[in-house]
Amino acid sequence: MHWKKFTSIITLFLLTGCTLPAVIGQTTITPVGGVEEASSPEMDELTVEPQTTSTPNITLVVSETVTMTATLASSPTIPIALTPTIPLQPILETPSYIVQPGTPAWLPNFSHPEEDCNYQAVAGQVFDLDGLPVQNLVIEVKGQFDGEEIDLLTLTGVTPIYGPGGYELVISNHLVNSSDSLYLQIFDLTGRKISHQVYFDTFADCSKNLVLINFSQVNLDLIDQYHYFPFIYHNSLLQSMTPTPVP
Repeated sequence: MHWKKFTSIITLFLLTGCTLPAVIGQTTITPVGGVEEASSPEMDELTVEPQTTSTPNITLVVSETVTMTATLASSPTIPIALTPTIPLQPILETPSYIVQPGTPAWLPNFSHPEEDCNYQAVAGQVFDLDGLPVQNLVIEVKGQFDGEEIDLLTLTGVTPIYGPGGYELVISNHLVNSSDSLYLQIFDLTGRKISHQVYFDTFADCSKNLVLINFSQVNLDLIDQYHYFPFIYHNSLLQSMTPTPVP
């Protein structure tokens, strides 16, 4: 009976993880009746191996939630360059000035003899209805010459070597043969076209390195009485308008 209780106690200790003395020596158990019982040989040495309870290693992982807020950068304002609207000039139907008969004419360079053949120019005069020279009209020469773009301006009256109302535009310092690649046109001081485009040729010839082109004014009051038929002449011919009486 006592053995069973002892066994139960040992079992309880083992289950609860408690540790008993490592060695229990000989034990004498005296019964109630006074009869001495010898201890059991099996109980002479009792070694109780303690149970090792492994303690788990618990690693606490702290999860940190990072909230990222995306800030949208505002798009930079791109300035838009507005191209100014240039009003288109109306098509010139009836010019105020036409090429004077007898021109263009090709002459040797007499106005700048020091330049000799190193000179290519166009020059002339502009006359009104009374045959008087006109001052301060804009003369423009545009086109191509020897593969280069030409865009030149001058005023009538600034080159008196060609007479009152004279003009001159130096195109180049060397001579080149060209055909219908350059033209001359007249404007007033407001930029209004007052002549047609007059095309002219150039020659690689020192006796023809000055192109002379004169203009004469047209009587616009004759529009109701005449039909004007513009003709464009090239290759040394004239651009002019021929009045035809209305029958």
